[in-house]
Amino acid sequence: MRRLIVVGALLLAGCSTTYRQAGKTQMDFYNDLTECEARASMATGSQQIAYAGTNNPFASGWNQGAAIGAAARQRRIIDYCLKGKGWQPE
Repeated sequence: MRRLIVVGALLLAGCSTTYRQAGKTQMDFYNDLTECEARASMATGSQQIAYAGTNNPFASGWNQGAAIGAAARQRRIIDYCLKGKGWQPE
């Protein structure tokens, strides 16, 4: 399970992108980013399993995988949203 977390963290760490748009300020970017993050958060609902107890490896692994998948989907939605607002990745 720790391997899954490390792999997911490495994948997400490689997704750091900077964006530019002519005539826009950094404050404009952060305003658009905040809106895009909110949209991404609403679009990717939680698919976690609620379970009693702490020794359920299936549920724990499922929840870790669901969290990593949700983070990747959120990153894609944010990227598409920013591009839709005219921001271009560098």
